[in-house]
Amino acid sequence: GLATGQLNELTDAKLQALTTRQISALDNSTQLTQLGTKAIAALSSTQVKALSSGQIAALTTQQINALESEDLQAFNKNQISALVATSQIANLSSLQAAKLSIQQVEWLSSDQGAALSDDAITALTSDQISHLSTAALKALDSNAVHAIDLTDFSLLTTRQIASISDITRVSNLQIAAMDTTQVRALTTNQVSNLTSDQINAMGPTQLQTLTRDQFRAINGTVFGQISSTQIALLDTAQIAVISDSQANSLTSIQIDALTSDQVVKLNAQALNSISIQYIAGDDFGKMTASQVSKLDSGQIRALTSNQIGAMRTDQIRALTRTQIGSLSQDQLNWITQPNLVKLTNGQMTSLSATQVGYFNASQLNLLEDSQLQALTTQQIQGLS
Repeated sequence: GLATGQLNELTDAKLQALTTRQISALDNSTQLTQLGTKAIAALSSTQVKALSSGQIAALTTQQINALESEDLQAFNKNQISALVATSQIANLSSLQAAKLSIQQVEWLSSDQGAALSDDAITALTSDQISHLSTAALKALDSNAVHAIDLTDFSLLTTRQIASISDITRVSNLQIAAMDTTQVRALTTNQVSNLTSDQINAMGPTQLQTLTRDQFRAINGTVFGQISSTQIALLDTAQIAVISDSQANSLTSIQIDALTSDQVVKLNAQALNSISIQYIAGDDFGKMTASQVSKLDSGQIRALTSNQIGAMRTDQIRALTRTQIGSLSQDQLNWITQPNLVKLTNGQMTSLSATQVGYFNASQLNLLEDSQLQALTTQQIQGLS
């Protein structure tokens, strides 16, 4: 057969005159891999297409780089699959990467995707990025993911978004570039691994588009690190399904940032998990009577003067016997005069003798006769 030296001495025209059958017959080790880059570059697309998978895999990095972009674009699925990830794929030039067809990009395996250089990723067009196989995309490391242009990232399909195994590899800017459809495509596992910086990078529309399951998947610790601005932007439907761990992690600044519309949507579990004393007095005064009635004794004892002073009559009357029995001396004295006379007879009898002793003369004189008459003899004995 022709020696490598003879093949390398052939003119471009003579090399291109070799038939596809002759090209496919070239021995990998003694002929094909010994061809110089000039000879490789001279091969026509038709001849390149004739190379077997084994021949493709045998080509050196230098030979792959010597291929014209159009020749590389002629590779079929088997040839693309034959490219060695750690050497041939890893050393593709930016120009070659940019010339891969959409179909070829779809054929890339996870190993090949992981091997793509940052420069190659950056060189990919929007169409190529949006057709990158989920296996390849899943394999990209942080630097490679960050190399995806923001515009290109915003064009990733929902299937591609859901395939990103480690969501922390996505930059804050890329998170901000996602549209609402992409945000809704995030799996609950991905959402549970979002960092506070990533969530804080979301715009109001993105944040509000999170579904119930996605919202509840936000890690409790991370939830406590979300900015107060973002907290105030949460949809009331999301606030209504806040988990115990999320509510428990809310800081005083976050709680204070809650709007009255959000506060009235807090469920009983959440209300009994948060540091309730940080809810603004006016907002507490807008809570439903049902919400107030579900507060546990510990939360009742934590209520501030502003909160108790802002309570409506229906909230006061909604207090259970157990809740009434939990009120401290200061808290009893903070009940406004209009609300004091609205305490039911049942609530009056639930006061301990010690609590009755906390009433000052002014408060006692405001009580209705029926309220005083509801007091037991033991409660009366508590009066000082």
